[in-house]
Amino acid sequence: MPGQINLPLAFAVGITLLALSSQAAEPIEKDAAPASAQEPVTLDDLRRFTAVFREVQAAYVEPVSNKAMMDAAIFGLLTQLDPHSEYLSREALSAYTGDSDQRYGGLGIEVEVQAGQLKIVSPIDESPAARAGLQAGDVITQIDDVVLDGPAVFQGSEMLRGTIGTAVQLVIERAGAEPFEVTLKREVISIKSARAEILPGNIAWLRISAFQGDTGNSAKAALARLSDKRPLAGVVLDLRNNPGGLLAAAVALSDLFLDSGLIVETKGRQASAALSFSATEGDVLSGAPLVVLINAGTASAAEIVAGALQDHRRALILGQASFGKGSVQSILPLDNGDGVKLTTARYFTPNGRSIQNQGILPDVPLRDFELRSRASSTRPVKEANFARRLDNSQLPQVEQANTENLSTWEKDYALAEALNIVRALAKVQSKANSAPLKR
Repeated sequence: MPGQINLPLAFAVGITLLALSSQAAEPIEKDAAPASAQEPVTLDDLRRFTAVFREVQAAYVEPVSNKAMMDAAIFGLLTQLDPHSEYLSREALSAYTGDSDQRYGGLGIEVEVQAGQLKIVSPIDESPAARAGLQAGDVITQIDDVVLDGPAVFQGSEMLRGTIGTAVQLVIERAGAEPFEVTLKREVISIKSARAEILPGNIAWLRISAFQGDTGNSAKAALARLSDKRPLAGVVLDLRNNPGGLLAAAVALSDLFLDSGLIVETKGRQASAALSFSATEGDVLSGAPLVVLINAGTASAAEIVAGALQDHRRALILGQASFGKGSVQSILPLDNGDGVKLTTARYFTPNGRSIQNQGILPDVPLRDFELRSRASSTRPVKEANFARRLDNSQLPQVEQANTENLSTWEKDYALAEALNIVRALAKVQSKANSAPLKR
């Protein structure tokens, strides 16, 4: 049509569910944008943009390069959409795509812009941010000498990246505490996305810190190692402070514990954004009890897993409401070597729930006692604690439970509660499966 210019959107070559991430993208097919979905850009709009551009060029108090103005225009366009869409420089794009081997440089921290603040979604396990004690919900108000106010907030995630070995100083605001400073050194972050340990009662603790390409296989192998001698009595799946990652990895992990049924589906304007994933036959636990731990740092792909297991009533969800990121981001490389991360779809749990801005609500809520140390709490005094107690030699000695790791887990309130629940469920299940008493 005369006087109008169509600007079709080339669709994504990658799909990721991480809340402002540094994760690799998964390939998906390109679509031609449906003509009915496009609103043409008029020549009047282009003339208005050009007029503003020329006025800044001619009259602004200081000279501004054409490139700087174009960068600002593109930046403004994307930041007005939602907190997850952003322009990626060539270096930033490499940080995303280069993470396919699970290594990248940075602080090990996932952030998101919320209400004009740069908020921490979660620190990654064993990263500089985690070692410094940074927590989900902390707000970064300053990076080195730059106060994150106004447009600078949207540049915060880029400012956190830098040369390996260099230091960066952050000013942190935390609810109920005075602002404090912390200095972190950028490292090559190696993410071990899945690890498992045995807890008392032959219960496995399966920790998933992020969703990488091999997370499903790594989790399956870890559980197989622990169940090599005898079947596991149950599992605590720990998704706390898991910022998400690859959709395929979330599907693979969910499939380990489900025999059938929908795991997740995504819906967007493009045909290729309509995806559906279902479980295949085979539960690695053969129906043994499963408790999933979540908190405010559980986001995106981690919420897919919790939502699928909750909707299928395969697991009991324990903890606090999750982050509430129910959108899908796609990585679109550009011809100049830069890229765009764009929100292209929403995802839905098996029951059709969109958790955007709401999160997964736990079946059993826990107050946030993450920092509480049970080791320092008052313990009840028993007869056996007295120095001049009478011994009981009349009854056979009861074999003590294996408490090799118990003191460690007792320091983690939520994990200790999850362990108690799984052990109780395992005992109930064991009794239900046992032969009836003979009269």
